[in-house]
Amino acid sequence: MKVSYDLHIHSVLSSCADDSQTPNNILNMVMLKELDMISITDHNSCKQYPTLEQLIESYDYYLMYGIETQVKEGFHVLSYFGKFKDVMKFDGELETHLDHNIKEAYGAAQVCDEFDEVSEIIPYSLHQSIDLDLVEYIKLVRKYNGLVVLAHINRPGSTGFLTYYQEFKKYDIDAIEIMGRENEKDLEEKYPEIKDYVHLFNSDAHSVVDINEAINFIELDEISFEGFKRALLKGKK
Repeated sequence: MKVSYDLHIHSVLSSCADDSQTPNNILNMVMLKELDMISITDHNSCKQYPTLEQLIESYDYYLMYGIETQVKEGFHVLSYFGKFKDVMKFDGELETHLDHNIKEAYGAAQVCDEFDEVSEIIPYSLHQSIDLDLVEYIKLVRKYNGLVVLAHINRPGSTGFLTYYQEFKKYDIDAIEIMGRENEKDLEEKYPEIKDYVHLFNSDAHSVVDINEAINFIELDEISFEGFKRALLKGKK
């Protein structure tokens, strides 16, 4: 079946996100945009998920657990998980790989309750590289049965994979995210290896208005983490 998705959305737990990106606002906007599957992928933290886990029961689309991690090299990696217990255990271990002495420079990283009230402010910066490189980070994700997707590989500057590496097969990744579908053909010509992976096109939304409409689709046999995993593995050569 064709499944509409946006698997790269930030909440107010990402201090760079707009104040409108509270859990309820995000979930309601997704409902209005009639998406089938989403993921909230905050920077270096999954601490918004206990609240999201409560709220998602009121909606008829699928929320897949996710995160956007900045690895030691400096670029961003998306990871997805199928079970709440796995993502929270992963989050607890990932936290040990952050420097808690670095203060947040972009504003407050906020955890919200089910009423969108701030229940916690993370006292250290989530905008930093963890102390694990890509290979080490992938091992951590696999420990908790997760999937690994290189984020916005063609983003200019320090947060895109292509700023650092051009060899994809060297790493145990499952898919890649491309900024702008119009860039796909040029990237395939320049880096033929990327044809061997499923390409995702997400919004990287930092405000509710930027969440994707139902314009990007992936073929799944069922709308679930396992269905998503099978689709990525099927597209991986």
